[in-house]
Amino acid sequence: MKKRALMGKWGCAVLACAAAVMISACGGGGSEETQEPAENVEAEVQGGAVDEAGEGNQQPEEEPPGAESLSGEESGEPEAEKPENEEPGDGADSEEDAEEGAPEETETQGSPAAGVWDEEQTVCTDAYAGVQFTMPEGWIPVTQEQMAQLGGDTAGSLYAMMAVDLASGSNVITLYEDLEETAGILAGAVDEDVYIESLRGQLEAQGIVPGEEVEEKSIGSQTYHCLSAITESEGVVMNQYYLLRKIDSHMFCILITAQEDETADEYIAMFAEV
Repeated sequence: MKKRALMGKWGCAVLACAAAVMISACGGGGSEETQEPAENVEAEVQGGAVDEAGEGNQQPEEEPPGAESLSGEESGEPEAEKPENEEPGDGADSEEDAEEGAPEETETQGSPAAGVWDEEQTVCTDAYAGVQFTMPEGWIPVTQEQMAQLGGDTAGSLYAMMAVDLASGSNVITLYEDLEETAGILAGAVDEDVYIESLRGQLEAQGIVPGEEVEEKSIGSQTYHCLSAITESEGVVMNQYYLLRKIDSHMFCILITAQEDETADEYIAMFAEV
């Protein structure tokens, strides 16, 4: 009798996303009817990228509140004379030292957020997970709005990045699941292995065949638990790879949908640690 681990609702976000991208992938490289929507997606993606870039650099710089009152002239008090033996730059150095420590603390105590694409829309950086994705030639990025429509209602999840090869339908998605929201008081007990067992059962219920073995994969110094699966839709067989890594109370997933003869390593090579 096959042993079944405790099943929870965690993994639903990944499963919903996996089913949606499989349907999308099977449309790639097909008839003219499937190619026409792909062109529309590309136009929307490129248009969305331009809009986001245009809105990002229009915020005027403002002086910090109370800046005027810092000078002796505004307060009515004369400026204090500097001691003759004070060397210039001592105060500035101490302020710079304090500022240098702040960003490091912010990065450590950050939270999941959407990946940030560069100006060329070819490299996406996820600061919280510490990974960077370089998109191959012929692929296009997908906007946050399009990802939300693709995944549907998946409470507790955040889609960080998606990129698609329009010619083949292969794609890569990164997302986070907030285990405190989906697993509640069990969040601390849900590690990669427990998560995979829950995901495995949900995949089987959807007719997707998960692999028996869970492999360890690396991106730089980071270790991921990788579950492979085989899925078929409309006669098209594709591989899916779920790379999982728990970060604080979130499960970070790299979801790869690939051609039948493509391995996970070919796609993992698109990522680098940052």
